[in-house]
Amino acid sequence: MSPPSLVTIDASQPLDKINEIIARDGGVIVSNFLPRDVLDKAMQDGEPPPQPIFHSTVDSNYSRPILLQLSSTLPAARGFR
Repeated sequence: MSPPSLVTIDASQPLDKINEIIARDGGVIVSNFLPRDVLDKAMQDGEPPPQPIFHSTVDSNYSRPILLQLSSTLPAARGFR
């Protein structure tokens, strides 16, 4: 039995394709979702980062797991426009 894995898909792909993968696999990794400067600002905003609920070594380009929490208040609260 192989370990569970997730498909990585670029954020430029159609939303229908992303939803199809989520329905099929239960989740998806969306790459290039945020510009690098926005991600860096979010990671350095002074709050301790949330603990990841899932850690994958699928992509060796990442040195640490990142948990991204999205909400409608995040952009305004963090100064992102």
